[in-house]
Amino acid sequence: MIDSMPNRMQAGRDERTPGRLAVAGQARDPSVLSQEAFPRALCLERKRTERSRRPFVLMLLDCARLVKTGRGPRVLPQVLRSLCASTSETDTIGWYREPSVIGVIFTEIGSTDSKPVVNALLAKVTNALAASLKVANVGEPGLLQ
Repeated sequence: MIDSMPNRMQAGRDERTPGRLAVAGQARDPSVLSQEAFPRALCLERKRTERSRRPFVLMLLDCARLVKTGRGPRVLPQVLRSLCASTSETDTIGWYREPSVIGVIFTEIGSTDSKPVVNALLAKVTNALAASLKVANVGEPGLLQ
């Protein structure tokens, strides 16, 4: 079962990952899980956390407003590329609710003190998205909602 949910490091070696895709209707991206596969990966990570007592962080990026404006097909691939570039190979990116909510499971975070970890991850992802989308205020509530 675990082999059916490869992380990005494994996905590079196994091109037979039909559960992974980028944006609906676009070419498959081996680093982004489909809406069907992402909850399974989240469940596996939760079980791993229960066994190991090593926490993970789930980030959900709501892009509903972006999709509604019609800019989604042009901008969502950039958002996904930014997320892939700003996360480690052990992290998992996928569609929580395709095509409006992207999920990222951050693993191997190294600390049980969640506030500094969450702040650091948020800053890292916000900076990557701002640079990719050339938007100064990516972190503002509602910008991508």
